[in-house]
Amino acid sequence: MLPPVMLAAAEVTPMWEPRYVLFCLPGLVLLVVAAVARLPDRPALVVMSLILVGVLATQPLVRPAVAADDLRAVSRLLQVQAHPGDAVVFSQIGRRLIKDAYPAGFVHVRDVGLDTSPAHRNALYGLNVSPSVLYQRLADVHRLWVISYPTQHPGRFYGTTFAPDAFCAMQTWQFRGSTVTLYRACQ
Repeated sequence: MLPPVMLAAAEVTPMWEPRYVLFCLPGLVLLVVAAVARLPDRPALVVMSLILVGVLATQPLVRPAVAADDLRAVSRLLQVQAHPGDAVVFSQIGRRLIKDAYPAGFVHVRDVGLDTSPAHRNALYGLNVSPSVLYQRLADVHRLWVISYPTQHPGRFYGTTFAPDAFCAMQTWQFRGSTVTLYRACQ
């Protein structure tokens, strides 16, 4: 019974993200089914019917009407706008999941911020290289896509205040959950 209490408490006071509690619900379901299985047939049917009605009635509360991120739109933008040889940088490691979830937009771009050393290859989202390594990799890049969370100021670049001097911001797109900025070499 603790997961529903934790979910209800999270609605009142944001102590944690509800999605991190949801993994407990299958265990709760097993406990409820085991308890109902001990009841005679008719009361068990009534209890299961009440549970089913309760679960269906609470779906709008549990399932948001709109997803927090529109990862597909970011991938579609790169699929249409990116040129072969373009580079992409994910300002935060978590944004790299777009590439894993919707790889079609990243076919012709290379992730110059990804540390591919053997020690970091098995990290969940990979690890970003240091800014100095990134700037070395950017030496031969003419167009650069920077993908970040929307709360980050669009002018921010890889944890620093501005893009490298060699790049000028061309255009910024705002999506639900992401900001994409296209830079080009200024020279």
